[in-house]
Parts: sequence; C-alpha cells; structure tokens
Amino acid sequence: MGIDIHNVAFGHVTNDPMEAEGKHYVTIFMVAEFVDNDATPINCEPHKCEGWDSYTWEELQQICNGKEESGLSLFGPLRRLVEERPEKIVEYLNKR
Repeated sequence: MGIDIHNVAFGHVTNDPMEAEGKHYVTIFMVAEFVDNDATPINCEPHKCEGWDSYTWEELQQICNGKEESGLSLFGPLRRLVEERPEKIVEYLNKR
C-alpha cells in the first residue's frame, strides 16, 4: 500500500450478517499510526477499490445518518462500527 505503520492495536469487532447478499462478515477493525505522516496509501486494487480517503469520527457519523450532502454511504461493517460507537475507536480517532 505504500505506507509503513507502527503501534498496531485491536480496535473493535463487528458481527455483520448481510442477508440480501447471502454473506456474513465478522469484521476486525485495527488501529495503527503512520511511521511517516507524509506517506500516501497506494490503491493496489483499483478494480476493487474506488480509492482511499480520510474522515473524522463526526464526518463518519454524518454519512451514517444521511446528513452528508455528498451522497456517500458506508459499507455495512463500517456503518455498524459507527452505530456501535466503540469507545476505543472514538477515543483513537478523536486524538488525531
């Protein structure tokens, strides 16, 4: 991905049944820090991933609640993470 990370830690886990797609995910969210804060991730699978972006916790909440005018939506496991509002993730993102 073109980045080096450190201080990797478990953040949260969500249970994500997706009946319409016939899938069931158990998603493990990890947190980490860039070794070089000026590094930029590289999209190594552009046919699977539209790109990388960064959002604050408040922006994620706005997207999840449909209050973001950009028309963005969150992938099911990320939406569930925002809805569950795990303290460890919120604290981590708010210190950034």
